[in-house]
Amino acid sequence: MRSLLASIKSDVGIAVQVRLIFEIQVCFFVDFLDFLIEQLILNKGRIYRLMSDKRAKVENRLRKERLSEVGADISDLFHGYIEKERLFNRFTSQTSIETLARVVLLKSHKNAYSKLLNILRSLTANFSEDVIEVYHDTAEVTIGLLRGDKTWNSLDVKQKQSILRDEDLVGIIDEGNSEVLSCILTNRAINHIKSGKITFKSSQQFRNMGALIESLPISEEEYTISSGMLNDMLEK
Repeated sequence: MRSLLASIKSDVGIAVQVRLIFEIQVCFFVDFLDFLIEQLILNKGRIYRLMSDKRAKVENRLRKERLSEVGADISDLFHGYIEKERLFNRFTSQTSIETLARVVLLKSHKNAYSKLLNILRSLTANFSEDVIEVYHDTAEVTIGLLRGDKTWNSLDVKQKQSILRDEDLVGIIDEGNSEVLSCILTNRAINHIKSGKITFKSSQQFRNMGALIESLPISEEEYTISSGMLNDMLEK
């Protein structure tokens, strides 16, 4: 409509121009929510790329630190300061470097994730059922935690792993790393919106299209596709 308005000369079709301006303004308000949701998705993607760019460097630093600790432990074992069983238990119970790097990277971007979460709370009225609809079990748990209806400690092991997908990370969160959990929940919520597991009732692009289609009044005659209709569709 904006291109159509721009194609009309300023002194021609004043009434048409006024109508187009009004409809453009209405479309702006209708599309604005979708625009904000798209920006959330894009910004989450930027954070992910920044983390990916730094992941190898962080992992290498953590490996060097762990190797240094191993050398010190072997020295202690040689001098009799530490028992073999204790040293074995220490190594077998260590968290993976990949998980530790993920925690470090999430903490380094906690402010960015906090901004995304605040915007998401504002758009959804704190994830109100009047604004959004949830269509997946993991998404329901995620929203319940963000809304405050659930607490991390109230979840069972299966629910925790469905959100984190990493047993080591579950253990880290169980120790009380709430800021890391907040980053992960924000990331999960935006992913659920992108995949359609969370929809917005007043959105055009991010709404439940299935429910909208079901609500359309269709007569019994229209359910049957005639040969003529099929031919028309094939020709198009």
